[in-house]
Amino acid sequence: MFKLTPQETELLAKYQIQSKIQSKILELKTQKVDLENQKESEKTDFETFYPTQIMTSAWEIFYAWIIRMIMTGKYFTGVIPFERYFCHAWVLDEHGKKMSKSLGNVVDPSTEIAKYSSDAVRLCLLAGSIPGKNLRYRAENTEKYRNFVTKIINVAKFLEYQESLLKNT
Repeated sequence: MFKLTPQETELLAKYQIQSKIQSKILELKTQKVDLENQKESEKTDFETFYPTQIMTSAWEIFYAWIIRMIMTGKYFTGVIPFERYFCHAWVLDEHGKKMSKSLGNVVDPSTEIAKYSSDAVRLCLLAGSIPGKNLRYRAENTEKYRNFVTKIINVAKFLEYQESLLKNT
């Protein structure tokens, strides 16, 4: 579980949230717009993409944006704008602060990929992403995963070599 700051706890209490906000999909019932009678070429972008299947965002904008989207979508169209909502975690820097361009603590993925490899960066992000918990990105973890991926590649090459020797005998 991730820990909330006192300000976040106060915000949650203000809106009387009874269950903890975690990374999970909230099933939302939605009505379907009858678009089968129209030809694809006659559909507007709105008719084509509204309602959508899933909306994803971090939890901090749930009340400021997601709830408003649901209410205004239902009010103006009679249909909820998306079927499911996925609340994902934040990516934090090595000091535990939210990565933000304005704070200047954002890591450039292309630099990390050039330095460690795309497989290592993917594995680092995947291994560190636990539902309901924020991800703290550290470059040293990416380096460890790069070493691990290199070992896996070397084992695969060794096994291919051994297999080729067996075929030749």
